[in-house]
Amino acid sequence: MGTVLELQAPRQRHFTERPSTVLPVSQQRLVILRRATLQTLTDARAPTQSMTLNFTFNENDGVALTEKYLRDSKSHQRIRARVRWSLPVILIAMACYRAWRDGFSWVAMLIYGGCSVAWWFLYPRRFDARVRAQAKNQMGESSYAKSFGGYKVVLIEEHLRSTSPIGSSTYLWSGVDRVETDSEYLYIFLAGPAGYAMRLSEIGHDAARSAHDFVSARIAHNRSSVPTLHK
Repeated sequence: MGTVLELQAPRQRHFTERPSTVLPVSQQRLVILRRATLQTLTDARAPTQSMTLNFTFNENDGVALTEKYLRDSKSHQRIRARVRWSLPVILIAMACYRAWRDGFSWVAMLIYGGCSVAWWFLYPRRFDARVRAQAKNQMGESSYAKSFGGYKVVLIEEHLRSTSPIGSSTYLWSGVDRVETDSEYLYIFLAGPAGYAMRLSEIGHDAARSAHDFVSARIAHNRSSVPTLHK
């Protein structure tokens, strides 16, 4: 006779779940408060990014800051463009009137056209030179001279803090308008033409690039966090 193997199903164990303990409302609030406090302390221990820039500010830097602001100002550029086009339009109108009254003349057209083209190309340089001369005259005044000297600008996540010969100031990122660079300077504009012009040769190109990215990120974060009002 063959051997018969009898397979038995494994015994099932039955577990009795214990009823969960329901805390009173007051204790639940206390647990939530403790968790929030612990999370706040954990966030406070996180390292805060910061950057310090030391530089000197003189008359030439003030002129560069003013010129940069005016070059980017839309109202200033509108005035510059309006005056640039005004004389050529007047000369063209005079040339057309002369041709209607006395007949067409190549000599007259060349004179009017040449003056219009010359003014259109040369006036922007003259306009910028006058602005630069006016800025230099302003920087030469005694009130501006008080601000010349050593500066220290500290960039942290919450705000911008500066120390200058005329005192110390702290600006929230909502008070910083923009940051830009060119071949010579790092510019940080606050309100209007007020701000800082830092020579790249003094603070270093790597530091200027890092500061530009840091300030841009803080400005963008501040603007994205401001609630918008829907009509």
